[in-house]
Amino acid sequence: IQAEGLQKIPHDLWSAKTLPAMPLVERLVLVLSGFDLTCQPSPDGKTCQIVKIKRPLVLAVKTLPKPSDAGVRQVKQQSTVDFAKQRFTLRLQNQPLGRVLDQFGQQLKLQYTWPEDLENASRKLLATCDVKQVNLDELLHHVLKPLDLAHKRSGSNITIRRSNY
Repeated sequence: IQAEGLQKIPHDLWSAKTLPAMPLVERLVLVLSGFDLTCQPSPDGKTCQIVKIKRPLVLAVKTLPKPSDAGVRQVKQQSTVDFAKQRFTLRLQNQPLGRVLDQFGQQLKLQYTWPEDLENASRKLLATCDVKQVNLDELLHHVLKPLDLAHKRSGSNITIRRSNY
């Protein structure tokens, strides 16, 4: 299979991990998902186009009908993210903070507030962290603290500030 659009992937990260034995397409999807990309095979199966994952992804839960509800359509319900229970594992090395926070915002539907004098310069700072199984507040702390930044969260609203006040 010929992959098209490889220039969308930072090549310096390809050799960082070894993957278990699995079909090529599954390996591609696994690697590409870390960059919000996926592969779309051509109808003839000879090429695979690398494309952006369509956002936002919505978790859906199917509710099965009760036996007494025979013939009633199944209902899909959107689930909300429980930040207290959700755990995150993240490894970043020298990534622009703005891009990292934008990605969190898209995936988790977060809203950010920054002081005017802080946002432009801070979004360009390079973030590095390596955390496993932490909640959202711990994740944000590990991303922001090395940059002398802090956050305050209220639900999905995040306020970014200097850590020294």
